[in-house]
Amino acid sequence: MEETLIEEGETNKDIEVAPALLAVHPTQKSVAVAVGSDLRVFDFQGVSAVSLVDDTSGPFHKDSIRAIRYSADGYLFVSAGDDKVVKIWSTESWCCICTVDCDRDRDCDCDCDRDRDRDRRNRDHDHDRDRDCDGDCDRDRERDRDRRDRDRECDEDAKSRELARLEKLAKREREKEKFRFSPSEKRVSAVALSNDSLYVCFADKFGVVWVVDLDGFDGNQMLVNKKAAPLLAHYCSIITSLEFSPDGRFVISADRDFKIRVTVFPKKPLDGAHEIQSFCLGHTEFVSCLDFVFTSDYPQGFLVSGSGDSTVRLWDISSGSLLDTCEVGAKAELLESNGKEEECNLAVTDLCTFRDGTLIAVATQSLQGIVLLSCDLSTRTLSITRLVSIMGEAFIPTSLGMSSSAGLLWMVTGVSNLHGFDNPPLARVRIISGFEKSSPGDPTILEDNEILGGDRLLEKLQGSVSVEGKVFLAAAEAVKTAMSNLLVKKQYSTEKREFRKRARNDRKIKQ
Repeated sequence: MEETLIEEGETNKDIEVAPALLAVHPTQKSVAVAVGSDLRVFDFQGVSAVSLVDDTSGPFHKDSIRAIRYSADGYLFVSAGDDKVVKIWSTESWCCICTVDCDRDRDCDCDCDRDRDRDRRNRDHDHDRDRDCDGDCDRDRERDRDRRDRDRECDEDAKSRELARLEKLAKREREKEKFRFSPSEKRVSAVALSNDSLYVCFADKFGVVWVVDLDGFDGNQMLVNKKAAPLLAHYCSIITSLEFSPDGRFVISADRDFKIRVTVFPKKPLDGAHEIQSFCLGHTEFVSCLDFVFTSDYPQGFLVSGSGDSTVRLWDISSGSLLDTCEVGAKAELLESNGKEEECNLAVTDLCTFRDGTLIAVATQSLQGIVLLSCDLSTRTLSITRLVSIMGEAFIPTSLGMSSSAGLLWMVTGVSNLHGFDNPPLARVRIISGFEKSSPGDPTILEDNEILGGDRLLEKLQGSVSVEGKVFLAAAEAVKTAMSNLLVKKQYSTEKREFRKRARNDRKIKQ
């Protein structure tokens, strides 16, 4: 049965889609939505849509954006995705100040290869000339001492030239080593900025985390000649999320192999990160999202993770200890079905922690709304507080966001492209309010006319003020299928596994 389902999935592959993403400025000065290759930003200070300016290379992104993030201080914004390009923006002017073009890095790699081949040919030519010179010395051994001295000087000059060429070759090899695993080979899957905004980290689908040094940035000037250096690697496992710890000491990476890796962020990141603090192991499916809960009493914070196994887990990253597990998918389905227990295994697609460290908003597949979890840091426990349902329309959130200053939870749903629909990439934005301690009632979903910016905001972020509801139902299913195809590891029978290996080079040799 399982093999039949796999074969059906392989023969009926859907068009690859990317979910809509959302990011909120730390002080809610602006909000950004990415859907497909479109990056849409609305400015609350001017209550107007933002026009992005990119003079670094090419017309913005050329393929689906897979990750967006504001810096902790709100002065920088990063976007990256399937076009293998990372763009760093200044939020003061919304100009792109730096583009890490991985194809350009690959060209640099090719130049190093060509230079190395040229040096090798020159070295071989010099070796042949030196051997001829040595042969002449043997044949003319009886000649006068002056000739032998001249030959000896010639030989020493040749050795000096050879040493100089070898040193030049070694230097080029050292330069090449920095880009040996070219990020152009895989698409970018996650981004994060250090708490001091000095470094941008991004991960690819091969499992390598890269770091870009932003030293020298001051204001809106463009940063030139910025290259990505490898920071650490999981190797052959898609990295799904990146986060820095609240104190900035660790960088945390999650992958589709159920692992969470806690790495000490070094003082010199460009030299690589070589010290692993811990592994947080316990999820039974891919880890989809990460975030931290912390307060003034617990400044180091605790890690929260969501997974394809329908759970949200609380971790102590210093030791990798699992503190608590909340079966979000099953309990949310139980609440939504009014107590009727049903089998459920819905992946957690995103989560967002509140700055006071007491609440966590969780989005899951097929749930039209969010689940609110309560986090008690003193007892290190998680519990479901309530289910906030979105009535009257088909809205299954694909991304969540919240600022540190306002008590508004932002949600977006949407997809990059949808088979069978002629619509351009569309998104739908909803907001939940009432999370402030001064709010007397339960959280409420704001109507469109209650949102600051009104139709101007919706027109910019959604692509249209009103969107047909059935589009987003189809979009939710497309995102669910795409996530499963990308992150859920396929299981094969022994016969099918051997059949799939038939084209491997080592099997060809045996045949």
